[in-house]
Amino acid sequence: MTIEGPRFARGCVATPHYLASAVGLGVLADGGNAIDAIIAANLALGVVAPYFCGYGGDLFAIVYDGRRGDARPLGYRSAGRAPAAATPDAVRERCGGDTMPVVGPHTVTVPGGVWGWFELLDRFGTRSFAQLCEPALRYAAEGFPLTRRGASTFAGCSAMYDYFGREPRFEHTFDDYHACYGAASTGERLVQPGLARTIAALRDDGPAAYYGGPIGTAIAQTLQQHGGLMTEADIAAHTSAWVEPLHARFGPVDVYELPPPTQGVTALEALRILDGCDLGADGPDRQHLMIEAVKLALADRDDYVSDPDAMTTDPEALSSDE
Repeated sequence: MTIEGPRFARGCVATPHYLASAVGLGVLADGGNAIDAIIAANLALGVVAPYFCGYGGDLFAIVYDGRRGDARPLGYRSAGRAPAAATPDAVRERCGGDTMPVVGPHTVTVPGGVWGWFELLDRFGTRSFAQLCEPALRYAAEGFPLTRRGASTFAGCSAMYDYFGREPRFEHTFDDYHACYGAASTGERLVQPGLARTIAALRDDGPAAYYGGPIGTAIAQTLQQHGGLMTEADIAAHTSAWVEPLHARFGPVDVYELPPPTQGVTALEALRILDGCDLGADGPDRQHLMIEAVKLALADRDDYVSDPDAMTTDPEALSSDE
């Protein structure tokens, strides 16, 4: 969705759901800046597309602040760590094997997204969290019509519900169990009163409601009930960081990505491999070159990229000419 007007040479908001994009666009039209708009959109996205990360996810951002004299992209990372007790041996013992599970309590890390919303607003925003969360709160409390994708996703949630042993709090996350787990249809209205209470708590008490507050307590207790290792102290200890983005050239273009623990360096390495190649017109030869470049970059990702505190290879080296 785009907007043009006296304050905008061009304005654009892109999200995976039209309602969230419309929320962000409304903030721009009302005079808010890009940070205000994307946080409002992200808050709404966690409601209208809760099958993405939402209020339990992390937050990564690259912000270009044109107000600074030395304007350059600035990276921000609010990614939660694994629980302190989640050592390899402890997870092996509880999972009964050497392979990390795909779903379940041991796959959950400390959510960093909520902290990131408040910190980005504190540094760059012109609107309050209370103002920006109003559309999200309304969609959670009053409901919104499910898209075709949303309806099919909720219909498929029954497998996850069964995995968690028919956890009552999972069941009551949504206003109408039958609508969400098996009978959801396009256009049906989804109401999420529990999520509305979460948003209201964040509006009233800020991140303290989450980190060291009742929301974090509920997360930790639920995971522990299912054998997880997350504690309230793990959630309360969350920290974020402002980081220098990684940078590489691809032809005449400067490309910026966040450093580990994201896999942004993978994209930079693939681009550096391709830079200078004669890609030619679109077709099998061009596609083959790009696929092979990505395969090489992904192999290096798997071998070298991890928690930055544990990496022995400089991420910059992976996209260097050498």
